[in-house]
Amino acid sequence: FKNINKSILSVLGGPHANFMQLETLLDFPEFDFVMKGDFLLDFLHNLNTGKHLEDVPGLGYRIGKDIYCNPAIRKQNGRVPITMPAYALLTRPVGEYAHNVRTLMGCPYKCLFCVDQKTIDENPSLSLTAEQVFTELDWLSRRVPAGSLIHFSDSIFNLQEDRTLEIVDRLKMIANEVCYSFDTRVDLVKPEELRRLSKANFYYCRIGIENNDSLILSNISKLIDVKAQINACQMIRKVAPSMAIHGYYIIGLPGSTMDSMGKSAQFVQDLITSDAVDVIGNKVFVPYPGTPVFNNPSTFGVEILTRDWGKYDRRSFPVYALNNLSAEDIYQGYILHERKLTEALNLKVKNDIHQDFERLDLGYIYANYVGNG
Repeated sequence: FKNINKSILSVLGGPHANFMQLETLLDFPEFDFVMKGDFLLDFLHNLNTGKHLEDVPGLGYRIGKDIYCNPAIRKQNGRVPITMPAYALLTRPVGEYAHNVRTLMGCPYKCLFCVDQKTIDENPSLSLTAEQVFTELDWLSRRVPAGSLIHFSDSIFNLQEDRTLEIVDRLKMIANEVCYSFDTRVDLVKPEELRRLSKANFYYCRIGIENNDSLILSNISKLIDVKAQINACQMIRKVAPSMAIHGYYIIGLPGSTMDSMGKSAQFVQDLITSDAVDVIGNKVFVPYPGTPVFNNPSTFGVEILTRDWGKYDRRSFPVYALNNLSAEDIYQGYILHERKLTEALNLKVKNDIHQDFERLDLGYIYANYVGNG
């Protein structure tokens, strides 16, 4: 953009900016501003009203060669009202996009693999009212094809039960029929809430299973055991049988061994073949900036191998090693899980689903990914 018009202002926000604000300003001179926290609306408001940059909480910026980072603390009663996204700025018709709607920012839980576990600590959580959610969804429903799936991308959609049920009741009044998906925790799955979600066209539930080893789950502060995982899935099947279940799963968490990964691969296969879940989202652990594992890797038996952020991807070669497992070992564990999941799907649909696993051996990975930087 700068090559097209040098006067264009570039603003970076999001998890990386939250935790690596100063480093980002130092490493990437292309960015004029790096915003920490949920203060973007404050920034835009200040630009429109001509107020000074130092008045914007959470803003990182340059004046000449000097860099300044304002504290990410909002003055009391200083929040700028939240508005609906500017859908008019989209370059294609609204109905051609997949839509995610976020109604609640932040998470009170402390899972060590998740960047959201920090956001609610440093800034107040942002939430939309049921009326605001209804207004946006009603507007979207009139512009997307009937039956479209809209995902609620809150870390935990049903975190506040009363608010969730108020939103669900309002969604029943939407003019055009659309479908919804949401994320939750296994210990927040409740029968009556599930019934009402199902009646309001919630057809897809994404739930954090993460691992089958209770000790590993405890190591990452995911204080949920395997029995609770299975019970939650069974409850969804019983109370909302039309709701598909997607289980999030992470390979190579601190505390993993070759033996635990072998048992884990069999576990995810059994989840599919037993119809406990419909989909397993198999991903490699990533020690994202801002998480305790990134900040103190040795405490968790982790060695960070690179700070090339483009490689911090949950399906790519690991950017870390464990004390007892190399990056190669961890990726072999990921491939094993992919094999088991493909076998499970073949058994379930009685069809020959083909994945070219020969292309996933370490020789191919090094030649095409690792070896090329």
